[in-house]
This record gives sequence, C-alpha cells and structure tokens, in this order.
Amino acid sequence: MKTYRLLIVLLALFLSLEASSQRWKEAGYHEFRLSAGQVNPIEVFDRDCIYYSGLYDGTDYLGDKWGTPSINLTYTYQAKRWLAFGGGISYAGMWQKSHDYYTDAVISQRRWHLFSVMAKVRFDWFRLNGVKLYSSLGAGIGYDLETEDYKTRKFDNWKYKSVIGSLDVVAVGMSIGGRVFFFGEAGVSTEGVLKAGIGYRFGAKK
Repeated sequence: MKTYRLLIVLLALFLSLEASSQRWKEAGYHEFRLSAGQVNPIEVFDRDCIYYSGLYDGTDYLGDKWGTPSINLTYTYQAKRWLAFGGGISYAGMWQKSHDYYTDAVISQRRWHLFSVMAKVRFDWFRLNGVKLYSSLGAGIGYDLETEDYKTRKFDNWKYKSVIGSLDVVAVGMSIGGRVFFFGEAGVSTEGVLKAGIGYRFGAKK
C-alpha cells in the first residue's frame, strides 16, 4: 500500500512540474491521446442472441468471459480556445469457451471483435495551470465480428458480422499536464463508460 501511495505522490509531483514548465497557446496545437476504456463495450452491448450449443442438450456449460478493455487512439486539433476537433479509432475484444459438462473438454471457442472509427469534437469549458475540464461528442461507424468455432462436436462453425453505429458522449473529462499529459473521462460510449490514458501535445508552444 505504501508503494502505491509513493507512486501517486511522484505522479502528482511530475504533473505539477510538467504543467508549470509547459505553457501552451490557446489554439493552434495538436494532440494525440491513447486510452483504455471500461466497461468493455461488447459486454455492455452484447445481444445475448448468439448461438449457445449448450442450450440444446444440457451437456455443456459456458466458461467465464475475458477480454480487453476498449483501446482508443484519438487525434485532435485545437482550433480555438474552447473548441477542438479530430477523430479516433478503437478496438475491443472478448473471448469465451464452452466446455463438456462431464469431461470439461473444450467444445467451442466464441470470439467478439469490435472496431470503430469516429469523428469527434471537444468543448473546453475550464482551464487553470495545466488543468483542463471539457466535454466532447463523437459519432461514426463500427464493425462487429462474432464467431463460434467448434473443437470436439460436429457443428458448423458460426460467424456473424455487421456494420453498426458508434457513439462517444463524454459528459466530463479532465486533463492534467503540458506537453505530456494524463486524462480521464466519464460518459456513454462504445469506447467505454470510463476512460483514462496519456496524451502528447505538439506545435504552437509559447
């Protein structure tokens, strides 16, 4: 526990130094952001209508789901003091196995993959000494790929794919730092309900 507290103190010190040493113009610079989002959007939007082999004869069961957080890469251009626009890409994956009820052998492997591309606009409504509060909106398209591959039973492998809408509504976000900064966001999104990550600014430094 003491180690975590020390890391938090060191991180806060780094952020304060970063914020004080890097001053940026109000507009005209670029940002790249890399973040991870939770909850996994596949878990949120799973339709629960995919083929389950065990529903038919009661001889198998589904294992635990496991997967990645939503992994997001975003670029924005700060056009005005209060306005930035750009776009982003994201990916989330999830996996689950079904097992034989009696032997525990793997019967099938289920996979979900969700890719999305979105245009984004951000509205900054508070700035103070390297701290920024904002809200943002993004919309685009996603590609949903879901499969089930059978290992020990003679069923046809199953695949479902579709193009869906993607949405990113950030009710409140906060970034702290200068050239290198950290940020967190909360809202409703196919990129995750809660997001946190690191970013990099370049161009238009004072």
